[in-house]
Amino acid sequence: MNELSISFLFMILVMLIMLSAFFSGSETSITSLNRYKLQHRASKKDSDALRVIKLLKTPDKILSTMLIGNTFSNIFASSIATIAAIRIYDDLGAIIAPIILTIIVLIFAEIAPKTVATLYPEKIAYPASKILKIANKVFSPLVIVVNTISNFLLTLCGIQTKKSVFDPLTKEELRGMLKTQKSSNNDMLVGVLDLEQVTVNGVMIPRNEIKGLDLDAPWSEIMKTLIACHSKDIIVYKNVIDDVIGILELTSVISLLEKSSLNKRTIARNVKAIEYIPEGTSLQKQLKNFQQQSYNKGLIIDEYGETLGLIQLEDILEEITGELYQQPHSKDKIQVQKDGNHIIPGSYSVRDVNRILNWNLPTNGPTTISGLIIEHLETLPEGKVCCKITQYKIEIVKYKDNKIFTAMICQQQN
Repeated sequence: MNELSISFLFMILVMLIMLSAFFSGSETSITSLNRYKLQHRASKKDSDALRVIKLLKTPDKILSTMLIGNTFSNIFASSIATIAAIRIYDDLGAIIAPIILTIIVLIFAEIAPKTVATLYPEKIAYPASKILKIANKVFSPLVIVVNTISNFLLTLCGIQTKKSVFDPLTKEELRGMLKTQKSSNNDMLVGVLDLEQVTVNGVMIPRNEIKGLDLDAPWSEIMKTLIACHSKDIIVYKNVIDDVIGILELTSVISLLEKSSLNKRTIARNVKAIEYIPEGTSLQKQLKNFQQQSYNKGLIIDEYGETLGLIQLEDILEEITGELYQQPHSKDKIQVQKDGNHIIPGSYSVRDVNRILNWNLPTNGPTTISGLIIEHLETLPEGKVCCKITQYKIEIVKYKDNKIFTAMICQQQN
């Protein structure tokens, strides 16, 4: 080394720092790459993406290659810097060299290249992969030895070393990604993911709100019900909703009217069987049932066979897309007061309230506002009482015969 000039030593030192910067930046850029964008580019036969994916299929090897190159560069640079400093400053150079070199390496070989690589991972990783592919082969014998020792030690600690960097996203990870990028399309995708977590109980029409045709009612009432029906079919029952006969399509009613043969007997003959759905069925499973079995509504029953409510295909689609159409009764049921309070019927769905008002009332329990209040109080209320559920102040407005008819709810600021 004594024969080498100071200028030549400095030239080697600069090259080693540049080499260290290359390995530092390459490591950061490759680990910062979006794996799903990378796979998308590879599916289009992009040569750069295919090369990077091939390197990442053995992450321990490429990581070892980069670390060996970086470590070699830094240690060799330290030796060169020390030799040069001693030749200039004698023994004092052994103290000066590490201090100056640490600052230089930290700025030019670590912070700066890693910052750039984090900001522009694709612009760094793809070109760098060409050199890394060669370095991977050059350092292969040393990499095998180092990896064998390190993997053995990690295995002793119970750490799995054979894990792919291309593991698929979990549903929670995908949901989090979609929620951070707000758009109507992403909201729909989140709605699809949520179908598995929500049950039919959460979106059903409660039994007391099911509009059906009572065959035991007077004929005048039956005709009024048929005239007021806005859907293409209606549930037919006798006296109580638990005694369901089936579903009547209104096309059948029109046909019977044309033949002047519409009566209770012909209505009963034209009803079709209705599907029964166990309570607690997930919306995802029920959507598949609607699709595979070609029906669009069914009655939800409990373990004793009693009717809890009605679920329709459009109710599930609204969970995905939002309200499909503005129902004439939806927002009209919610009365907004001048002071910002909201008067809401006790039978109103908690999920509908959250959707319309963009609130976050708890949905992991009772499905109605009335049920939510009673669950929180843990008893039937005695008249008009107040309570607070999360950040919502709730006051019972109308209560009669153990039933909450309306409640006043106000969202309080945290």
